[in-house]
Amino acid sequence: MPETIKWTFHQAVLYKEGEYKSDCAIELARLAEKYTDGRLILERFYRGDIYSTYRDAAVAVAAGEADLCFVPNTVYGPLGIPEIEITNVPYFGVDFATRLKHQRLMFEDPASGGVISKKFRENGVMWFDVTPISVVVLFIDRKAETMEELAKVKIRTPEMESWMLIGEATGCTVVPLPWAEVPMSLKTGVVGGVLTDKGSILQEKLYEMGADHFPSNMSPAGSWYSVYGSAKSWEKLPDDLKEIWIKRIIPHFNTFADEGNRAYLAQLDKILADNMVVYELPPETIEVIKSNIARLAHPNFEAINPEVFAACKKIFGF
Repeated sequence: MPETIKWTFHQAVLYKEGEYKSDCAIELARLAEKYTDGRLILERFYRGDIYSTYRDAAVAVAAGEADLCFVPNTVYGPLGIPEIEITNVPYFGVDFATRLKHQRLMFEDPASGGVISKKFRENGVMWFDVTPISVVVLFIDRKAETMEELAKVKIRTPEMESWMLIGEATGCTVVPLPWAEVPMSLKTGVVGGVLTDKGSILQEKLYEMGADHFPSNMSPAGSWYSVYGSAKSWEKLPDDLKEIWIKRIIPHFNTFADEGNRAYLAQLDKILADNMVVYELPPETIEVIKSNIARLAHPNFEAINPEVFAACKKIFGF
């Protein structure tokens, strides 16, 4: 009788059930057991069960100390694969469904995704899919419409240069902070806004902390998670299970994630409409921000790897 293989699967979420990212992880485990007839079992662990941060789980997978993780793509940027950050290069003019299409095309392209996947393998990691989360947006404490008004707002960004440059392009004053410090920083006025993915309103209820205004057309990037596996664990997996994983489990997982994402985004939009002042920045403000992004942010992404950046630029169409 074939051996049952158990993989540890670390989710970068806190919610046990009923939340989109958690439900995706639950479904991946179900699909693995179903399509391998129980030969591959994913033992799920939530953030805090073993690893307290996204980074800790990602490092463990790269070291072969854990088998799988479901984390934001940008986590691996500072861990030896800076090219993954290029997947989040900011650009305007498309909806989220088109951004997702661009992401999948990018990972299929040998000149971009092929290079990134090779870098992952060199660092002990297997990349398996891209999962849509939401757009990167700006939540602030006032209705700021002009560049002069935006300049008076202090916003938190992650402590990564690419995010800081996107924040700077908005005209706001950038204050890089760890996510754990965001709630208190908003409540005490250290910052008056946050550059983050739209899903943060569901997790943290930022509108209750003062960031209750949402310029809905300021969404220059997407937020993406992926399933990453240990190269050591993958090498030990029997060939027939590898084929099942690639050809059956991951495609079905993507279908589930895409359908769930549409419901998730509708849920977020309702929360926004019910709890925030939703407005649009004037076209002239958006044009300045677009120009700033091209001037400030794009050279930073291009410097990471000019060839990968050029391939992504061609696919993304900016």
